[in-house]
Amino acid sequence: MQGPLYPRKPHGNGCSRARCRSTLGLPCPPRAAAVKDDQSGRLGLARGLVPQMPSMRLIREGQAFLARFSLLLLLSSCGEAEEEAEQCRSLDARSSVLKIFSDDENNALVTFALKNSSKLDAMTGTAKSEIEKLAILDNTKRSAVYRLGDTILMKSRDRAAREVTCNGVLSVTVLDTSAEKEIEFKVKQTTDRTPLVSVSPFLFK
Repeated sequence: MQGPLYPRKPHGNGCSRARCRSTLGLPCPPRAAAVKDDQSGRLGLARGLVPQMPSMRLIREGQAFLARFSLLLLLSSCGEAEEEAEQCRSLDARSSVLKIFSDDENNALVTFALKNSSKLDAMTGTAKSEIEKLAILDNTKRSAVYRLGDTILMKSRDRAAREVTCNGVLSVTVLDTSAEKEIEFKVKQTTDRTPLVSVSPFLFK
């Protein structure tokens, strides 16, 4: 006598569907779906575990933040450069440059102008002695009028030394002659905010 039939255990992920129907009258459970990862060859779930890409909104916000930060750095750098350039154009710096030249009656600029003055030649030509000629020359030098041009540029800067190097055009008018020369001067900031100005020497060719 043949004993009762029992459903066989499924092999692997499958089962004997014909046996299930003939013995219990129930459908077999479906196989677990699986897919292969094209890159690694490993089995993964067919659905529900697809990795999510980073939010595009977060990426855009990060890019906007970097753009604003870069702009702030640029504006800060421009502000510092403009502040340093203003040291060249300050009233104190301009006055100091003019005083340096006016105090030096034998500076190269006025000497060059007097050498080309026909009026000075006429004045000294009528002098009766060398002492009188020297007096005329000294008085003429003291009457010289100096002017520093409106356009003054910053050539370089030394933040460690708190010093900027500037360029400008200096002119002098004496008697009937005028002369001008591009000069270079330095402005150094001190602890009491008083600028120290020095003029680089120059020669006429």
